[in-house]
Amino acid sequence: MDKFIVFASDGLWEHMTNQQIVKIVYRNPREGIARRLVKSTMTIEAARKGKKEVIQ
Repeated sequence: MDKFIVFASDGLWEHMTNQQIVKIVYRNPREGIARRLVKSTMTIEAARKGKKEVIQ
């Protein structure tokens, strides 16, 4: 049974798998979840590019 729906742009789906997104949503409070998803996406992409930026 589905518990939630994630509406997001290609920018999120191109960089994260469905499973990664589900884990983030389940492990975090719903308030501010959009910000957490964006932050996670940016962190993953920075790591892929070899950057060590801290995304706030």
